Amino acid sequence: MAVLPVIRPEVGKRLLPEAVEYLGQVQPQKLFATYHGGGDDYGTGWIDLNFEQLAKAVNWTSWYIEERLGKATNLEVIAYMGAKDVRYSIFTTASIKTGRAVSMKTP
Repeated sequence: MAVLPVIRPEVGKRLLPEAVEYLGQVQPQKLFATYHGGGDDYGTGWIDLNFEQLAKAVNWTSWYIEERLGKATNLEVIAYMGAKDVRYSIFTTASIKTGRAVSMKTP
């Protein structure tokens, strides 16, 4: 198994996507969030999301945004319309990673 070199950027001088990527490498099993997986029974169905999973979700979403919209040429604004759950965090972080700002259009 190859060991990735981990360079710790200075705290307070890095962007959110860099911090997520860093934590995904050095503390992959650290809990980021617990969210409900759906359904009506809130007594069951809770899912843990760790930083490794978060980093992968952010990377995939970043790829998806750039695949659909292309590379950002300047600070472009894109909209997010949806629930304020874990997807909100993933989309916002991915947008920052692609050089875009997010306008939240929640009902």
